[in-house]
Amino acid sequence: MSQLTQELIALWEDLANERLINAKKLENSPPGSYPYGEGMHDGLRYAVGGLESILKRHGLLKSS
Repeated sequence: MSQLTQELIALWEDLANERLINAKKLENSPPGSYPYGEGMHDGLRYAVGGLESILKRHGLLKSS
């Protein structure tokens, strides 16, 4: 398995774990106390940043 593939799988696994954590927070909080989607925005920022870093490291995306 290539290094790129391994890094992308690790990023995917991190995101899956983040979704589980956010789902538990939502599940265990009183109604209306945890804004829906709050964790999703953090997860998306993490995903984009992680993907950008991996692609740059492998020369598939140029630094701006």
